[in-house]
Amino acid sequence: MPELCFNVGIHEYRLGSEILPSVTQVLENVGIIDYSHIPWWIREPALKRGAWIHHATALDDQGELVIGPEHPYYGFIVAWRNWRTFFRFTPDFIEERGYHPQFRFAGTSDRRRSGETLVDLKTNDAPWWTRIQTAAYASFHPEPAKYKRVAVELHPDGSYNFQVFKPANWHYDFQTFLAALRVYREKETHREEYR
Repeated sequence: MPELCFNVGIHEYRLGSEILPSVTQVLENVGIIDYSHIPWWIREPALKRGAWIHHATALDDQGELVIGPEHPYYGFIVAWRNWRTFFRFTPDFIEERGYHPQFRFAGTSDRRRSGETLVDLKTNDAPWWTRIQTAAYASFHPEPAKYKRVAVELHPDGSYNFQVFKPANWHYDFQTFLAALRVYREKETHREEYR
């Protein structure tokens, strides 16, 4: 079985010589994720901030982050620590890459506790489509419908909000993702016809 590789620079997943679409790539391609209404001068800094906070929270989970209150993003780290304490959550896996062997897509889930909880971190409000995104990530694992999927919103003042997507809704949410994947593949197959 070939190994899943990820090229950070071009955000590309490869399984051997096969390029697999990412979960977010699929959802963006079909318009479920749509940031077109946000000007680039707002979106670009938000993306950079989100990437930094994802990296910093991963280091924090591993006990390797050194940060003080003078850092401009310190509040986000405090928010993550506060939520972890409240939820009594210790991840088994951090920034875990995976793929679906049958449907041939890939992605990276933020945090996972084996067989129980899958967490996606957001540094803004968690959009409605997070339930579809996390259902796709859960599908990389045995018995995906057992996972409690959680979207955690981290705020700069150290507070947080979170939404729990019930295991009972996993099948519906995953079917929605598969519908998006089907549309994505049709568009990719006929892309040249629209040029």
